[in-house]
Amino acid sequence: MNPLALLAHLPLLAFLPLLALLAFLPHLALLAAPDKPLDCHVVFAPAGSTTEGSGYTAIVAAPDGKVYFGAARYGGYAWLLELDPEKRVVRKVADLGEITGERLSGIRTQAKIHAKMAVSSDGKLYFASKQGHEVFETRPEHEDAAGYPGGHLCAYDTKTAVVRDLGIPLRGEGLIWCLLDEARGRVYLKSEPKNHLLCYDLAAGTPTDLGNLGSSCRYAALDDRGVLYTVGRESTLCRYDPEKDFVEELRVAVEGAGGYAPPYVVAIEPRPKAGAPSRLYGLTGGHPFVMEFDVERAGSEVTVRNAAPAVPEGRKNLDIHAAVFGKDGRLYFPVLTDGDELHVLRFDPGDRDVADLGVARPLDLDDAAHRHLYVRGQSYRLDYIQGAAVGPDGTLFLMDIYPQLNVAMFPRLTAP
Repeated sequence: MNPLALLAHLPLLAFLPLLALLAFLPHLALLAAPDKPLDCHVVFAPAGSTTEGSGYTAIVAAPDGKVYFGAARYGGYAWLLELDPEKRVVRKVADLGEITGERLSGIRTQAKIHAKMAVSSDGKLYFASKQGHEVFETRPEHEDAAGYPGGHLCAYDTKTAVVRDLGIPLRGEGLIWCLLDEARGRVYLKSEPKNHLLCYDLAAGTPTDLGNLGSSCRYAALDDRGVLYTVGRESTLCRYDPEKDFVEELRVAVEGAGGYAPPYVVAIEPRPKAGAPSRLYGLTGGHPFVMEFDVERAGSEVTVRNAAPAVPEGRKNLDIHAAVFGKDGRLYFPVLTDGDELHVLRFDPGDRDVADLGVARPLDLDDAAHRHLYVRGQSYRLDYIQGAAVGPDGTLFLMDIYPQLNVAMFPRLTAP
């Protein structure tokens, strides 16, 4: 029997891996180009604003173009920092010790502005605090009656520089993300370590506990109907619809090749094409693809497919901790690859094309001149990105940690 005749007798299933590979070939060709530099400018957090050069996913751009991000101060009180992109200067604008009036120590302090912040169209910035250096095995903040009091929700007016403490939504629990539903006057938060979804009514000034989410995911996303999505336990996605007013767990059903890994980052498509449903996208270190969830068609389960590669061809995906939609409606994300190279990739939800924009290259960086800021001894490297934001003009901001908290700016990279 000749080879072609033999192929005719093989079951269709034998061809599925090959068909999946062929589907990705156009994307792989885009990623196979030689590495090119992608220029950026780096600005460091001021001395004394952080310990261990640490920060998390708390970064957001305000309507006036200023960028706000949170620093971690273990055993102390976290600072809210402001970056002026034009002057390339970072300054301290709010101290959680002063805001809350607390004078505690150790793991009882408001040591972190931990995760994504939110800003309204009129420049009101909402951020939340969290305990630092938790002892995960014993959770002493719950076992000690005089332990951690709980994270605070705060509001900072970027126009007047007035900051307000809106209180502790859940006693003993830190707050891990902060999402604003401006149309409904709500701020959503998630508690840590018990993973409760909390809703703060801005008009009434009252929090509501909406129940357990079952996962410590740092990211969540809101669609234009006010429906919230985040990663659930194991292979599930959590959904909160304000019309239904309860938390649902949707089983993840994988469609096609590539498998599934619970995403670290989730982001929802902001402006789908006319008549097209909004889709949720997920990324995580170690998983080689951009995951696409059909959330608007979800019932008791949600379909996910691997829409495009998330790493350049021939490289390993060592770390993805951030992603953000640009002003052009495309998803931008940094991926740390083998060789300690930080590539910035761009994914287009419309045609599922992905492009490697290059290896981030800081310009005008005088390492020796900034060494006094470093809390770790090594030379500067742009590598461990924890958060991402986009300014009004399309500038991409990536927040990096170690040897000192810093922000890399890619001017107008995401502009239409």
